[in-house]
Amino acid sequence: MSEKIRHTAKAKHHASPSLADKERSEELFKVSSEQEDREVNQTIVPESVPDLSISTEKLCFIIGKARQFDVKDVVTDPDDSSNASDDAMISVLEDHRDDPVVQEIAAVIFAMSEDEQIDLVTLVWLGRGDGTVEDWPELRAEAARAHNKRTASYLLGMPLLANHLEDALSQLGISCDE
Repeated sequence: MSEKIRHTAKAKHHASPSLADKERSEELFKVSSEQEDREVNQTIVPESVPDLSISTEKLCFIIGKARQFDVKDVVTDPDDSSNASDDAMISVLEDHRDDPVVQEIAAVIFAMSEDEQIDLVTLVWLGRGDGTVEDWPELRAEAARAHNKRTASYLLGMPLLANHLEDALSQLGISCDE
């Protein structure tokens, strides 16, 4: 009978890990999760990042404003004659012709040089998946060929403009979060 008790006690001892085993397991998990975090947070930057004629600050401003524009909804009451504050400012979320967000984005784009506008369109195409960073010269040449005075209208008519720009910046190793 004492043999049976010793055998059961040994089985229980082996079934539950010791404190040293738990500490080792936690240490391995900690090292493993730190390595995963480093791998996830690493941005793979291509060997030849193109020189952009447009500043990161300007791009981030456009992304922020494009996000504001993307959340706009269709106008529900076009002949609304009441005060916006009486209607809980719902009209701010509607897509009106005189939308100040659209005017701000358009003003920034119109104020850009031709090279900046071409880079902006190229970035949108890159983020949309029309090519890779390695295809930058070809994408930019096509954007230059297609350039006209309607760049702002073209970009504002593009769904997911902010997402495309962020994706392109990410491919170049640039972030607006910094």
